[in-house]
Amino acid sequence: MPKSKEMCKGCHDDFYNHQQAKGCWSFEKAKVVQRVKVGTWDPPPYGREPEDVLSCCHIEGCSLLELDDCRLQRNWKEAVAP
Repeated sequence: MPKSKEMCKGCHDDFYNHQQAKGCWSFEKAKVVQRVKVGTWDPPPYGREPEDVLSCCHIEGCSLLELDDCRLQRNWKEAVAP
């Protein structure tokens, strides 16, 4: 997925995309990465599907875990070798 400001929806800093002419200062250097969104209330192991998000994304009440985090339960298709 190509980087776009649509990916900023839900981010705490998306406010700046609508309130400042230049938008969010993190967007320019951000990269598209795969992360697993988990709520701060969810106990491990986490079994959600990875999503494409921006590397600067901050969502209140959520943690964005990297795919190699040991708390992830790898049951999605990409983790299974053919």
